[in-house]
Amino acid sequence: MLPPPGWYPDPAGGQGKRWWDGSTWTDHTHGGPGGSWHSDAEAEPATTADSATEPVRPSTDSSAQAAGERAAPAAPSASAEETSPTQPPQAPPVTPPASPTQPPGPPPPTGPPVPPPTAGPWQAYGQVPPGQAPFYGQPQPYGVYGQPQPYGAYTAPVSPLAPSGMRRLSGLFKDIGTILRRAWAQILLTGLAIWVAWLIVAGVLSALLIDFGAFGAAVDYSSDVLGGNNSLTLAEQHELNELWSQVLRIDSPAIWILFFLVLLLLAVFAAAYQLAVASQLGIDAASGRTVDWRLAMSRGWRAGWRLTGYLVVLYAAVIAVFLVWGLLIGLAAAANNAGVTALVVLISIVLFVGIFVVMVWLVGRLIPVVVQVLFEGPAISWSWQASCNKYWAILGRYLLWAMIASVIISTVLQVVFTLLFFAVAASFQSSPTALGVVTIIVFGIYILLSMVLNAAAYIGVVPIWRDLTDLPEYRSIDEDGLPISS
Repeated sequence: MLPPPGWYPDPAGGQGKRWWDGSTWTDHTHGGPGGSWHSDAEAEPATTADSATEPVRPSTDSSAQAAGERAAPAAPSASAEETSPTQPPQAPPVTPPASPTQPPGPPPPTGPPVPPPTAGPWQAYGQVPPGQAPFYGQPQPYGVYGQPQPYGAYTAPVSPLAPSGMRRLSGLFKDIGTILRRAWAQILLTGLAIWVAWLIVAGVLSALLIDFGAFGAAVDYSSDVLGGNNSLTLAEQHELNELWSQVLRIDSPAIWILFFLVLLLLAVFAAAYQLAVASQLGIDAASGRTVDWRLAMSRGWRAGWRLTGYLVVLYAAVIAVFLVWGLLIGLAAAANNAGVTALVVLISIVLFVGIFVVMVWLVGRLIPVVVQVLFEGPAISWSWQASCNKYWAILGRYLLWAMIASVIISTVLQVVFTLLFFAVAASFQSSPTALGVVTIIVFGIYILLSMVLNAAAYIGVVPIWRDLTDLPEYRSIDEDGLPISS
């Protein structure tokens, strides 16, 4: 007869008691650390003896005890007696006791033994287990930014930048759109003011050398005597020469050469000043800063002179190359030799191709100078270093916007020229003097508008420069290589 279910001394030699379910030993034990009961699937019980009195453990086969294994005894012994907790463990009983003693303890467990916590299914790197929320510092999965990828489905990260390390073309057009939206009026008005000032200075200098009253009289007389006549009398020819000789106040060729050089230098400065002002307005607009035309005019003044110096050196180099080419042509003409002429032609072709290649190469390396002159430090060396390994990206972006801007500018100028042409045609029936004045005004407006709109082709340099600079207030790419939203 088997004993009823209850707690009995552990037949495996443990320090606690094991539950007998009435027919076999279970995995549930009692008497471990803290008096808790647990199953054998959990950690091994502690060696501390239970303080309660335990029944005597009957002996069993000594070979199983020596092997340290639980030999699955038939049942607890019916004649077991309580022993001291310090008594050495005995072998499992052979026969169950008639009436087992059940020491106080926790209630008997119900159901099958509870298995210990086991690891869940294998998770891909960065995946959150089902039912758990992500926590701070949890590694993110590889793949598209912010989109978890299943295990084994690796996707290369999509970089927000172009292979050159600059923003993609969308960043270029985004900056240009922002500039045109926030600063188009300031760019046009400041450019108009600069070129009107240049026209005023050019007019004052011209008035020192040209008598415009005598010029009008000479034009009127020329129209009268030449209208419908194929020949002039000696008196008419003498009068015509006399009137035109009074137009020039100074006849010195040196003075006139100096006059044109001064006008050219002022025109170069006006263009450089306009580019510097437009660049300052552009970088402020594109970076989300306050667009202030006064600040742009102030900073652009010094930057305009710096840029003028760079342009003068460039123009001087080009002029020197053309002078050498002209000298070669002169030598070929003086030699009057077919071989020399063929050589000069070959040198001329190589020279023109070389100039074109060098100019295109310099554009890709030095075009950011247009904006960099606004800041302290050497602009040319900075541009040379910043454009390293980015030549084709810079050149392509600049030429792309330059072509788009040239189409826009040409369309606007064509419309304006058509309207001005009708104004000239309407004044054709009036006096020749009026026709000459209107013609001069029309061409002056056309040239002025051309120079003002020319700045639109250079605002495309602003996004390029922002991709290259590391100035915190203007840069478009942060130190982590991510575009900055302005």
